[in-house]
Amino acid sequence: MKRIVYFLLLIFLFSNTIYAQSSISLTFLKKPKSEYYINEPVYISVKPNKMTGNVEYRFVLYDLTTKKSTSYFSKRVSYRNAYNFKFNIKNEGKYYIIVYVKRSGAKNYLASLKSSVFTVKRKLS
Repeated sequence: MKRIVYFLLLIFLFSNTIYAQSSISLTFLKKPKSEYYINEPVYISVKPNKMTGNVEYRFVLYDLTTKKSTSYFSKRVSYRNAYNFKFNIKNEGKYYIIVYVKRSGAKNYLASLKSSVFTVKRKLS
């Protein structure tokens, strides 16, 4: 009988943990524009929903032209504040950004958010 109660308790705790994590999401407060010039700053701002405590972000810039990505990591910050990040892109091409969020010190990311594709081009003189 004790084993059955223990087993049911584990199932209950596990199902609530999965539900709590799946309800966490990210929101863009500032999204990338559709077009930029080389070295023009690309600003984004994100905020997690239904999350508490300190968080850490990972920003991944994908270059669709070269099929390469670059990751940038934030320091530990409060979930209450929006996090602003700036990219300086030095090459022409088509890009998008994926932002990941996790609890500070945790291994696994709990939510992600992908921007739309934007273009970086040379200024014509």
